[in-house]
Amino acid sequence: VLDIFRGLCAEAGLNLELLEGQRFTRTDPGRLMPRLVRTHPKACWILVMTSRRMQEWFERSAVPAVVYGNVYAGLSLNGTGINYHACIRHAAALLLARGHRRIALVAYDTQRAGEQDSVRGFREAFASHRGDAAVPIVVERPDSDPDALCRQLDGLLRAPQRPTAFVVSHTHHYATVATHLASRGLRVPEDVSLICRSEDPFLQFMRPRPAFYRANMEVAAKLLFERVRQAIDGTAKPGDQRLLVPELVPGGSVAAPRK
Repeated sequence: VLDIFRGLCAEAGLNLELLEGQRFTRTDPGRLMPRLVRTHPKACWILVMTSRRMQEWFERSAVPAVVYGNVYAGLSLNGTGINYHACIRHAAALLLARGHRRIALVAYDTQRAGEQDSVRGFREAFASHRGDAAVPIVVERPDSDPDALCRQLDGLLRAPQRPTAFVVSHTHHYATVATHLASRGLRVPEDVSLICRSEDPFLQFMRPRPAFYRANMEVAAKLLFERVRQAIDGTAKPGDQRLLVPELVPGGSVAAPRK
């Protein structure tokens, strides 16, 4: 997305400067941003993977800004990104329709807006389910620690009724889940079904090939550029959020649960 977006900016005569670092996550935006905005005057700021406090500061300050990702509930910033709410709701509904009744969502950091949207979509799928009683299970793994995730998985597998399906937010967590289940003697999809919310080139080398969701990154970059141009020329409408609904790419990792 960044490469395509940078090219669009170059064609339009816009200069893109990247500012990154731990200071944006560890420092109070009220102390960090006023000076930064004064010393780095920009026609528009693009907020990527920002905290709620950062988004709240930009909303209060009225500094032109666009969110690439997900806007936190209750805020009216403009933005574009992936509709994780619709994606995860679709994944859970698909598994419920296949007959799964104990489904676990392996989320990342639920303090992030995208993960909050994912959890909301996951629970909504169960709320809309009209069949046999079904149980949603949410597992949060806010880091890349595979051993910690394996311990969480073992806890679920020891339950009297273990999950028969997992929806996994991040691809690196998918790799951990799939390989750990195999180490416990569980076959995919015969014993447990898996769906990944995201796409990564390494997934094509896994067997069975995972079912995952794919978003058009070229469209995402063009939507971001459109939001930025509107912020610069003053035509942006508060709360205008254009979220792409990703497409399910079927794989061999989903089947009906064993009777």
